[in-house]
Amino acid sequence: MIARLAGWAFAAALALGLAAPASAQSIPDNDFAIDLAQGLASGTGRQVGMGNAFTALAAGLDGVAFNPASAAMRSLSELKRVEVRGGGGISFPGRFGTGDFFNNGLGSTRGVNIDDSFVLEGGLGFQLGMIGVVGTGEVQSYIVRGREGRPDSNVNLQTFRVGGGFNVLGGDVVLGASLLITRMAITSGLGLGLGVGALVRTSAPGMEIGAVYRPEGSRFRVGVAAVSHIKARVVPEGDDGVVMEGGYVLPREVVRPWEARFGIAYQLGPRPLNRRYELPPDPSAWVRAQDREARCARIAEQLAREAARGVAPREHVSPEERMLCPSIEQRPSDPEFWEEERIRREEERATRDTRIERERKRIKHQRWIDYEILPRRYFLVSADLVVIGGVRRSVGIDGFLDQELRLHTERPSFLPRLGVEGEPWPRRLKLRAGAYVEPGRNAGVSARMHFTAGFDVRLFVLEFTGPVNPWDIRVGATMDLARDYSDLGLSLGFWY
Repeated sequence: MIARLAGWAFAAALALGLAAPASAQSIPDNDFAIDLAQGLASGTGRQVGMGNAFTALAAGLDGVAFNPASAAMRSLSELKRVEVRGGGGISFPGRFGTGDFFNNGLGSTRGVNIDDSFVLEGGLGFQLGMIGVVGTGEVQSYIVRGREGRPDSNVNLQTFRVGGGFNVLGGDVVLGASLLITRMAITSGLGLGLGVGALVRTSAPGMEIGAVYRPEGSRFRVGVAAVSHIKARVVPEGDDGVVMEGGYVLPREVVRPWEARFGIAYQLGPRPLNRRYELPPDPSAWVRAQDREARCARIAEQLAREAARGVAPREHVSPEERMLCPSIEQRPSDPEFWEEERIRREEERATRDTRIERERKRIKHQRWIDYEILPRRYFLVSADLVVIGGVRRSVGIDGFLDQELRLHTERPSFLPRLGVEGEPWPRRLKLRAGAYVEPGRNAGVSARMHFTAGFDVRLFVLEFTGPVNPWDIRVGATMDLARDYSDLGLSLGFWY
């Protein structure tokens, strides 16, 4: 069923806009916007390898960019009450060759081309029981070269998210939201996008919300997410004439259009997909209860010895002692017993913290063993449909830099995505493949089909933290191939 729906979505998207790109005129005035909608796969090696079909998976710190509910989604290996998430990475999209980065239908023979591109991303998050908080940032930068190959400008896109999420219905539903800050700077020459020689510089806030339905023990997940319409004014309203900067006609505004994302994932094989997180038990109450039980047992044994010798009990127990030992109504009479009991209780109090910590480590180790013995084999299928809103009278970054009015469609665009993942060699090798349709935002330009693939290989283990939660180091690679586009990527990170 999933494959059939995905096939219909791919076919519908490919059928849109099959005509040749229309000729474009020079930009005559400021009545246009820059459309920041992006259709290329981005993110970690896992996400790119699976064609960005990640709305339902929403896994890990990196999943926040696809669904903010990921802030409170625990992986199977996140077992502690407080988990710290952190990480970062760098990739170089298009570094290994690309003909039409913007999918404007011009190929590499006409129009601007990018070079020296990189994407720098990182973040920090905390899991506090059933609640999660995160902060992430992504910087995408590339040099744009003109028709003669000279560096004309530098494009710098920045996205920052601060958000959180929580589990409801016992963890079967995860909800999340984040504040989204989008910044853009286009500078002339080789500027770094920091305002020096800026042609366009904007910053605007927005919101993201998301949810994941993941019933305990089931093989499927369903995810939804939405991004608000974000725009920043460039040319003030009411300005007469044509406003220009550095020879460029400026846009009236920069727009990141709204998005709606729908995803479903299904996993075959013995490895669980949805496992409810349970807080580890607190051993302090259990250790104190052990001490009380041992104390009551010693008193009961002493009373029995004194009764056998015919010694009468000294007095009745106090109400407080009766609450601690309900079955004991009298206190032993032997003063030597009470002196030994006083010393023993002091020893128990002195060693209690040590025994509690030892028990915590035992529980932690046992939970890790329970995770490690889970079966590894699985086959995961994930499908997404992303809808991106249209923007009135807009061009892409490429159209602005070429100063050509290559108008984008004002209708919503549809991005179907499909990805699969498996672990054919347990604990050593993961394989991924995917496909997605990049829409033709330029009027008259056809959608572009992409095929992706990737793998991770586990290299070695660094047991800096001991045998529980060791650092498993892996290396991976991805590829993304399409008409007039190719990209290869390498990654280094932690095995999960």
